[in-house]
Amino acid sequence: KLTYLLYSRSNNFSILFNSQLKFKYFYEFTNVNADTSTFQIPLARMIFSGNAFIKEFKYYLQTEFGKGDFDNLLLDFYTEYDYKEYLKFRVGQFKVPYNRQNLVTDNSLLFTSRSITNEEFNLGRDIGFKLYGYLFDNKKLEYQLGAFNGNGMNNETDSNRFPLMISRITYMPFGYLPYDERLFSDDDFKVAIGASGAYTELIEAIGDNDISTDTIWLGSDITAKTQNSMFQSEFLYRYKNPEDVATDTTTAMAYYAQYGYFVFSN
Repeated sequence: KLTYLLYSRSNNFSILFNSQLKFKYFYEFTNVNADTSTFQIPLARMIFSGNAFIKEFKYYLQTEFGKGDFDNLLLDFYTEYDYKEYLKFRVGQFKVPYNRQNLVTDNSLLFTSRSITNEEFNLGRDIGFKLYGYLFDNKKLEYQLGAFNGNGMNNETDSNRFPLMISRITYMPFGYLPYDERLFSDDDFKVAIGASGAYTELIEAIGDNDISTDTIWLGSDITAKTQNSMFQSEFLYRYKNPEDVATDTTTAMAYYAQYGYFVFSN
């Protein structure tokens, strides 16, 4: 990881450059075919962030060169106006604020990758906007409200009948707890209890037809951290109701729990 910072004397202009590289060697044993051996670059990112004109007007740009998928080169690109601690406005492409683990950055995870639950239920990145902020002393309550295309990142065409509407609220009774699964530098015990929900009318290809499907996501999570340990768990639910009476309504749910204890700490 590489970091470099430039800023003006007035602090009205700044640019922070970060780069991240994850390198992996993969060897697969199999009883059917020949074993495979390969080097991989699952993550190779360049990140530019800072503020322009005034301290409250911020920007963020993140690109991905890993995996060789240049169709999804652009991960995040948004501007944000931080009016007050309790009211911030963001517009552009960024992560949909639904389940907690997906909001944790790749270099802040407890394990090397996210849970398989997250892979199935996360809403990824999308184009849209959100309002968010923190209430009460020490940012004990966080709210996030947003609207997105619902078609995923780098897709400017919205084929859904109704936008993806999202809400998330997190209560932190002992003070602010960031979306970070790494070793905690604060001696105090911290807890975060979150709940989230989303709704859209997805247009899905079912057989030879495009069917409008009412889709609802619900989620809840709890995280507890001390200086040496952390626990996190989420429960996620999805409901799909196609308008085609010949197509069945489906539901899905999943949960995960993880715990980590850090043997060495500062």
